[in-house]
This record gives sequence, structure tokens and C-alpha cells, in this order.
Amino acid sequence: MIFQETETIGHLRASGYAVFARCSRCDSNTLLNLEALEAEKGPLFTFWNKHPPCPKTCGDTVTFQAKKAAKGSSGRAWPIHMTKADPGQVAFIEARWRADRINADLGGKLGLRLAVEALRFVRGLGVGAEKDWNNMIDKAVETLPAERKDDGRWLIRHYIDAGDDRPGWR
Repeated sequence: MIFQETETIGHLRASGYAVFARCSRCDSNTLLNLEALEAEKGPLFTFWNKHPPCPKTCGDTVTFQAKKAAKGSSGRAWPIHMTKADPGQVAFIEARWRADRINADLGGKLGLRLAVEALRFVRGLGVGAEKDWNNMIDKAVETLPAERKDDGRWLIRHYIDAGDDRPGWR
């Protein structure tokens, strides 16, 4: 279960958590600069179930741990290991993050919603093969900057497949 105070970078910062990237192979434990990561990735980015390569290039991946100093103690508290969360819950958080990242690029939610609803309508008619769908999605994301196109493709595919589960549209 993901506690709200550890759900996103914004929640972690507001709750006073520090986040570490921990590698079990080389034993590195890197403190992350949440302010810089929030500026780069946005406040809705989540560390849950993410395992990027170790920054020490040992060949393994890292896991993220959130830690908050306990009041009235020696300053030690058990870390929250941000792994093995429910994939559905993480997908919902990811969809909010991706929607937020591309909203400004689309000029708002309306453009994305219109593209997704049009694609869902055509799909409901039983028109097109997977190749056709990929071409339509590529056309829909053409207006996005290059660094946002992958997010746009992922988000459209997620919204088409998720039915009414569309975080960020409410």
C-alpha cells in the first residue's frame, strides 16, 4: 500500500522525507535532491516500483527508500522501501504524472481527451489493425515536443485501454 505522503515527489517534500537510491550490489546509498528532481520531472512523479540503473555503474539497479527522522529519538527511523506496490495503484499515479507533463504542451486536457475519445470511438467500430492504431496514435502526438511524444503515446494507449479510469480528467 502506498501512503499518500510518499506517493509523489511533491508529497514526499511536503511531508519532510529524504529519498535514497539504494544499490544492494555495490552498497551505494545516494541521497537524492528532491527539489532538483521536482523541477525536472514535476511534483507528480513517483519513485514507487522504479528500478533505474545504479549511478555507480556496477551493473545492478537501485531501489528507492524514503526516510523521515523520528521525533524524540536519536534521529533514526525505519525507511519506507518504495518497491512492490500494487501495479494498478502505481499505474494510476503514473497516468496522473504523464497527463500533467503533457497538458501544458497540448494547451490543456481538451486536446488529449478529444484525441482519445475519437480513437476509442473508431476502435469501438472495429476499424483498424494494431499497425493502424499505432499510426493514429503517432499522428495524435505529432503536436507534442520530441521529449513528450513517448509520454503522449503511453498516455493515449493507457486511456484507450483503461476505459473510464482516466486520472487527471476529473
